[in-house]
Amino acid sequence: MHDVLEGQGQLDLKLVIEKLIANKEYGLSLEYINDQINTFDYGPIDSKNQPTPIVEYSSREIKLQERAAQTWVLLRAFPFFVSGKVMENDPYLQHIINLNMINEIIFAPRVPVSTLSYLQDLIDSHIESFQKLFPGTNMTNKLLHMRHYPDCIKKSGPLRHLSCFKYEAKHNLFITYGNQCRNYKNLSKTMMNLAQISQSSVWGSNSQVIRRKLNFNSFDEPTESDKNIMQKVVGTDLIAENLKIVQDISIYSKIFKVGLFVVLNSRNPNNRNMPSFGKIVKIILHNDEVFFTVKNSKHYI
Repeated sequence: MHDVLEGQGQLDLKLVIEKLIANKEYGLSLEYINDQINTFDYGPIDSKNQPTPIVEYSSREIKLQERAAQTWVLLRAFPFFVSGKVMENDPYLQHIINLNMINEIIFAPRVPVSTLSYLQDLIDSHIESFQKLFPGTNMTNKLLHMRHYPDCIKKSGPLRHLSCFKYEAKHNLFITYGNQCRNYKNLSKTMMNLAQISQSSVWGSNSQVIRRKLNFNSFDEPTESDKNIMQKVVGTDLIAENLKIVQDISIYSKIFKVGLFVVLNSRNPNNRNMPSFGKIVKIILHNDEVFFTVKNSKHYI
């Protein structure tokens, strides 16, 4: 998080945007990019971390004011922002795409050992590209830290499980309270008391259920077709009165929504062992079990 999303990722975006704007052949302006940031459809998952518009610090320099999660969204969306102006094989755009490919691996929940050599090649290529595209800019330690990621993953597992994201989310509570309470005598004691009160409030809600397995806002009654489908799936254990049709549902804090995609097969032999995906068409809830009706590129499954 600190090396990429709050470090090298922001630096790469800043330098690439400055280069694209300075070169009049691209026809890009800061106003155009900010307009893309404000109007882009980020979807239900990334919309809560929508990037903020970029600030012009001087005539030749810009300033990013993104949090880590916002930078992650901005990095993935940036190629779409400039796709109408910049060719895909452009070296500056490829520099961002290469960083996105690195992020897909280092933030993945599972990383095969066979991928580590590929990750090392991506990182070395990114460093070489940085030196070539921005010769007047010194490399930061955060960029050099990335060279050790393959070894760290090999020894300690996926870096996602060692990330500071959860810590920073918890720490944000103290930042907010610390700025508001104006207590400079015994701040640590005040923060401890406020944290205990806040945690007690969470634990005391929802009948003392700390983490709900399923959570949804509203539901519709199932049709006869839905009942017939579920009868084939569940069999004689089906209780038709407990069937619910929902548009979105949270399963252990993971959001699933009609229109989003799920992985059907991580290694599809019919697709060169690449993942196959399905679009969620309907979400059916029966008791505490969730069933998805999904559609792939050819047929319903």
